[in-house]
Formats: sequence, structure tokens, C-alpha cells
Amino acid sequence: MFVPSPGRGHIVAIIEFAKRLLQQDERLSVSIIVIKRPYSTTVDSDTADLAASNTNIRFIYLPQVDPPVIKTCFENSMSVYIEMHKSHVKAGIIDHVLSKSTPIAGLVIDLFCSPMIDVANELDVPSYLFFTSSAAFLGLMLYLPIRHSEI
Repeated sequence: MFVPSPGRGHIVAIIEFAKRLLQQDERLSVSIIVIKRPYSTTVDSDTADLAASNTNIRFIYLPQVDPPVIKTCFENSMSVYIEMHKSHVKAGIIDHVLSKSTPIAGLVIDLFCSPMIDVANELDVPSYLFFTSSAAFLGLMLYLPIRHSEI
């Protein structure tokens, strides 16, 4: 089970990771829980295109949740929006996976969906954090300790 953040870059990265896992072991099956973006429908059509081209990956679409009315900053609003999906993620896992007596090896959670760790704990499923980043960002993170020691 994978839970990506609703951004296109996060969904695409999770799909690529899932495809590589499936290449490693044909006994695995992958389900991706899709959280709709709060103010846009473009990811929905993009996700539908990605789902059509990856038929060996199952997509579970969560119902739309009204975005929170927070006027402080986008990050805080998005954090609350993700938190509002916890019950839907739990219900999606129970209805689409556990009800079919399919064992879950783990819940792979996008960095920005960390509240879903609570869902994994409630279902007694191991959770793994997936950090989506570019090569440039990883290079920067490797360079920061060197830069810090120089200054």
C-alpha cells in the first residue's frame, strides 16, 4: 500500500518506485491510495492517465474532502488537509484490501503524509517513509555538512 501526497511529482515518484518493486518480485501487488488535490482537478486526470498506463498497479481513489479554511500558510493548510483524510485512508485499506483477506506487507507513506503513520499503527501494519526528491536536492543535502564545517 502506498500513500503519496496529492502533488503530481509525488504520485509519479511513488508509481515509479512501485513499478521497480513489482519488477523485483512478481508475487507482490501494489495499491496506491490517491488523495485528490484540494483546489484543483488536474491531478485527477493525470492520475487517471497514469493508472491506465500501469494496469498492474491498483489505484484507490478517496472521496473529496472540503479543504480547511486556514489563512496562515499553504503548508499548514496542506498538513491539516492530509490529516483530514486519515479516516478515509483507513476505510480504503479495510474495504479494498483487508476485506479481501489480502495481507499487507507495509504502508509506504510520502513524507508529507506522515499523519498516516497513525493509520498504519491502528491497523498493526508496518509503515515506511518515502522521501521524494530530485538528484539536485540530494546533492545539496550531502553537501550541507561539508559547508557547515567550513563556515
